[in-house]
Amino acid sequence: MSLSRQSPIIIYKDVLIPMLEENGFKLISSSENKCDQNRYITRHRFLRQTPLRPKYWEQNVLPEVEVVGIPMSCHFLIVHAIVCQSSDDNVKMKIKMNDSMDGIRNRVMNEFIVKLIELLSISINDLPFELKLKILTLLPIESLFKMALVSTLWRAVTLDDQLWRVLVRQHFFHLYDRGLNGESWKCLYKEAFRNQKLSERRKSWATRGLPSSMILPALPPSPPRLPIMGPPFVPMLPPPPSFFRDLVPEEIRNVFPNIPRNGSRNGHSFAFDTIS
Repeated sequence: MSLSRQSPIIIYKDVLIPMLEENGFKLISSSENKCDQNRYITRHRFLRQTPLRPKYWEQNVLPEVEVVGIPMSCHFLIVHAIVCQSSDDNVKMKIKMNDSMDGIRNRVMNEFIVKLIELLSISINDLPFELKLKILTLLPIESLFKMALVSTLWRAVTLDDQLWRVLVRQHFFHLYDRGLNGESWKCLYKEAFRNQKLSERRKSWATRGLPSSMILPALPPSPPRLPIMGPPFVPMLPPPPSFFRDLVPEEIRNVFPNIPRNGSRNGHSFAFDTIS
């Protein structure tokens, strides 16, 4: 039978229930309420030998889980597991009927049963506050900042001033002996850490060598210069005619001393007629 012809109740009874029993969830009771869109309800008791969370083993009873299957037409099946001792602890997933059987089994195992077991078993979140602080003090500062992003619980632990007091004593003991001066241990650690990184950066800049100069190819030798024979040649302008004497201003006449000043040149005299 192809998977597309199977109904959600077959997936619920033939796949989900057996996989729950294989992983320590014993079936206690089952009921089918066909008056409410064929809602299937089963109750399971967790018998797996794993350390339970404190709020479960302190009650001296094994936790029970109520699993509800809600088919959405013939294409989807919504599975919702609720822990009876704590209604806040629940797991929900959506199964597609057109997936392959192996795909459905893998999704049920990884997205439903594993999360349900983790919900019932003890975790790092259930450790005492002192042990959480001890774990955080063993981490590098970069991992400590990442732990603050995990959940609100771990963010509250990372913001505790007792943690930063221990970190200041571990990393900056000279500041720990000095004590606080109207500031918190976190602010003191933050300032000391910033100064340390800045000092390391300056030392890196000081020890860093200059880049090697670029090697250019050798240029061909320049041709030899020819010697200059004698003084440089300065062209001399010929003197202007004498009849321009009266037309040349006195400033220009002083610059050119070759202009005749008596109206004669080479013993010849020139007469200028006045134009009326």
